[in-house]
Amino acid sequence: MHLQPGTQTNIIPFAVEAAWATNRWESLSKYLDLAKSSDASYADFDVAIGEVFRDFQLGRKTNLIPAINSIRERIAASMGITETASLQACHDIMLRCHILTDLELLLSAQASEEDVDNRPTLNALKRRLDVLGAYVEDKQYLLSIQRTAMELQR
Repeated sequence: MHLQPGTQTNIIPFAVEAAWATNRWESLSKYLDLAKSSDASYADFDVAIGEVFRDFQLGRKTNLIPAINSIRERIAASMGITETASLQACHDIMLRCHILTDLELLLSAQASEEDVDNRPTLNALKRRLDVLGAYVEDKQYLLSIQRTAMELQR
């Protein structure tokens, strides 16, 4: 990306999401490195999820749960009276917490083997997906994260 610095920091989260959604791990590393070196705050949710996926892809599995907990703490710290005044106002925060729980469930589950039954985990994920109701865009985003985690688990 050859953009002005201000524009680049706005686009990096989208590039990171596109990289992990398409399993382009080299691109993901490049964009995550750009995010770290940029002047913008490094608190974007998609960038943080990208870091979790990069750690998992590189085999740094001991970092995963602490990284997810760190993201969860940042989300909790951002909650104020305005953000939690109604369900509508805290929709994004609740979705992010939902995503983190699903991701934690998937990453802490054992890797698929012939003698391991993953049906309880998959049933739990299906029930959790049903909770989102008619929010199609939220479901697409969540399913994209689940698919990537399952691909890495393979």
